[in-house]
Amino acid sequence: MKENKRNSIRLWLLRHPYFNPFGFNISRFFRTLTAPIRSMPDFLIIGYTKSGSTALYDYLIQHPNVVKAARKEIHFFDISYWRGKNWYRSYFPILLKNIRKSKKITGEASPTYIFHPFAMKRIKKIIPKTKLVIILRNPTDRAYSHFQNYTRGNNESCTFEEAISEEKHRFESYYEKFSNDKVHEEDVKFLKIPYLYLGLYHEHLTKLFEIFPKNQILILKNEDLENNTQKTLDEVFSFLSIPKYSIPDLKKRKVGTYDEMKKETRDFLDNFYKPHTDKLEKLLNTKFDWS
Repeated sequence: MKENKRNSIRLWLLRHPYFNPFGFNISRFFRTLTAPIRSMPDFLIIGYTKSGSTALYDYLIQHPNVVKAARKEIHFFDISYWRGKNWYRSYFPILLKNIRKSKKITGEASPTYIFHPFAMKRIKKIIPKTKLVIILRNPTDRAYSHFQNYTRGNNESCTFEEAISEEKHRFESYYEKFSNDKVHEEDVKFLKIPYLYLGLYHEHLTKLFEIFPKNQILILKNEDLENNTQKTLDEVFSFLSIPKYSIPDLKKRKVGTYDEMKKETRDFLDNFYKPHTDKLEKLLNTKFDWS
């Protein structure tokens, strides 16, 4: 009984952060107070999980024209939309005339936006001119990396093979909760992730193209970011309309180590994704060397 009461209080405090004494700090208070005069993001990295979004964001904020947000992943348009626009603004720099004169830009990277059922329309409504960046990774590798990341965080109790055998049930439960807007910050760790669905890029991009014009979207390959980093960054700088710049620190970020995937599992996933990759290549008119 006491445990249930404690959980109820905890959830209430999470949903009412301004009344939460444990969540108070001077920085957050100041950012909240000045939220109405803060910028909205000029760019968003909207996908994909475990595809290089952290590395790309860390590279971008080394550019002298990019002002970083107070948090890299804000997740406003998917799980924190209920908090309101001023809460979101509080994470970005104060809008000063000299910032805009020097062509400073700001942005964030929440790689789950791309497959959330409402996020793209919410972005279009609130910041319709923002630029969107997406990184595509071999979906087989992405799914396994995502699984390993969840396992390390103690959020996954199944083996990878067990998890993908539950894909249909996981997808239905996952999509139903997001479609009913039932998922907030405190709920994320309880989700059972449909690792395969999150790699159906052509489905997500087709929906995205119905909402945003293609000239506001930049799609990158994870392997280009890894193997031709500066050249890929130059492409991003051009897209964001900021000068070329040699990033001083190009070391890889968040490189995880784990056991190799079983060969039969990899073969299964490669075969599963093959028709979806064919559709993606047709949609984007480009080839992906993911076999």
